[in-house]
Amino acid sequence: EIYPTHVFIQAGVGSLAAAILAYFRNLSDRPPPKFIVVEPHGAPCLYKSIRLNEDKPFRVRGDLPTIMAGLACGIPSHIGWNILKSATNAFLMCSDDVTRRGMKVLGNPLGGDQRIISGESGAVTLGALFEILTNEQFYKIKDVLNLTSSSRVLLFSTEGDTDPEVYRNIVW
Repeated sequence: EIYPTHVFIQAGVGSLAAAILAYFRNLSDRPPPKFIVVEPHGAPCLYKSIRLNEDKPFRVRGDLPTIMAGLACGIPSHIGWNILKSATNAFLMCSDDVTRRGMKVLGNPLGGDQRIISGESGAVTLGALFEILTNEQFYKIKDVLNLTSSSRVLLFSTEGDTDPEVYRNIVW
């Protein structure tokens, strides 16, 4: 059985992320993995909430410009926020280009890997991990999270090809 050292999960209001975090923190007898929440740059309500350090959820106002429509939420779930703020190791906000990269990598596998069709909101976790591991600008994050060649990373994709034309244009 393979147990993760790191969990990357995308968040809108944070309910799914909080449920996954609660599972790893409370329902497993193993040491918890490092937990990384990923949000779109255009709708970073959890990221802003932790950065402001006011112990309450932050509301992002305006149009919430992002192609990650499933994650374009302006205010965190209060219950989810209370769970996430207590035990998340990192909150990341990513540009739409990061999720596009994730979609391309998942949709065009190397070697014998299986192709995964993931939409914009689903692919941001792989996009974030890819950037952290390949972009020198993010090596500090890699070091802080202790991402090494022996890390076992669990990623979540929460949607498939929700718009076939957009998907094809991004991936191919």
